[in-house]
Amino acid sequence: MDNLDFRLINEFQRDFPLEPQPFAEIAWRLCADEETVLAALARLRGEGVVSRVGAVFA
Repeated sequence: MDNLDFRLINEFQRDFPLEPQPFAEIAWRLCADEETVLAALARLRGEGVVSRVGAVFA
């Protein structure tokens, strides 16, 4: 895992944006592009590091 992976996981766990294009917002926060964020997420899921990404409402 690289620095971007750790930063992505942190974003997924803490402040996942509730908006129409959440991955574009995460990409903007991390100074990356949306394609890079989505590719990293797919890779992390494939490696079993991330099992799911979604909101939790309590």
